[in-house]
Amino acid sequence: MIGPIDTIRDTANAWECDENDHINVQFYAARFDIAVRSFLVQAGWQVPHRAGRLIRYHAELRSGEPVHGTTALVSLEDGRVALEHRLFASHREGTPLAATGLDLLPDVERSDLSAFDLPTAAKDALPKTGSFLMPSGVSEDALEACSVTYRGVVPDNAFLPANESADGARLGDRYLVGIVSDAATHAWALAGADDAWLRARHWGRAAVQLQLTYGARPTAGDVVAIRTGLRASSAKSVSYRHHIMNEMTDELIAIADITSVMLNLETRRAMAWPDEKRIGVESAVEAFTKAMSSGEAAGA
Repeated sequence: MIGPIDTIRDTANAWECDENDHINVQFYAARFDIAVRSFLVQAGWQVPHRAGRLIRYHAELRSGEPVHGTTALVSLEDGRVALEHRLFASHREGTPLAATGLDLLPDVERSDLSAFDLPTAAKDALPKTGSFLMPSGVSEDALEACSVTYRGVVPDNAFLPANESADGARLGDRYLVGIVSDAATHAWALAGADDAWLRARHWGRAAVQLQLTYGARPTAGDVVAIRTGLRASSAKSVSYRHHIMNEMTDELIAIADITSVMLNLETRRAMAWPDEKRIGVESAVEAFTKAMSSGEAAGA
């Protein structure tokens, strides 16, 4: 029986670090992209269509740290099947878990998986709250309530190998998460925490969870934009929904739901929203939530 397979073994590089002095979120996604490929080769299997990926960030990785990871085919409580990636800080005391990834495989039949152990997905790889559900799309009302936080062009090297999936070449998550990261400073400004405000306090940002839902595939050279709204907030966190749109076809390429915290860059601890900022954050969340609800009601 095929259980967890060693799929990742490398080093967190200095050039992968960002202004928050830790490995940027896109490089966790890049390692999970590599893990899929490694798993396919070692298991002698071809992954069919992937609907989305959930990444949870459990511990910061810093420059020079060796890392390793495993990948296994797992089952979810609702009967769906996923690939579970687990990334560890190899030489840190206790070898702590740095990140997990779940790749949802909606078209896999359990009858085709007799060679795999298929354990239940680990609790620490599942969403912190709620179920692992994929948003179905986006309404015009929701888009109109968003702000443009990124605009760019899809490069040739944004795509994974064509023979990795049964339905051909698709965008790599390093690219998708990378442009979401590029949108971050503009997104945080929507919450009243722009780069200058954070720097004055020696604070930065850290992601806690990111969920990608895939849509239409673009072509290299297509112009893309990210339209962002604030979905939720708590005492120490804020959640954004990023709609990655093809500006040339008006198609939705992906939805990225990300939850992040403000990080004290000296203590490396999450910081609470100051009272003077909370009113603005809650107002922005309320406006976007209302727009999403209006769009859902109109489509019902």
